[in-house]
Amino acid sequence: MTTETFVKSASQIQDESFHLIEKDTVDLVPVLEELLLVEIPMQVFSEEALDEAELPKGEDWEVKTEDELLEEQASEAPKVDPRLAGLADFFNDKKEN
Repeated sequence: MTTETFVKSASQIQDESFHLIEKDTVDLVPVLEELLLVEIPMQVFSEEALDEAELPKGEDWEVKTEDELLEEQASEAPKVDPRLAGLADFFNDKKEN
């Protein structure tokens, strides 16, 4: 919880929680942006911590590192839609005149 105070003159500003009212309006956007950015949780992982830590996973999902995702994408063969499988040899057949 935070308390922000809006004042009409710069002489009334006492600390960072005081904001100046400009042109008889209160602009909440910069104040809200600042308050939201302060509340964003941050966590820094080192390479060693990633190797040791088990990343979270659930029933139908899991967190992967970028390297794991790239390896998985490289190992997967492109899947052909079974409805279009017959078209794979379409251009390989020689046309009979």
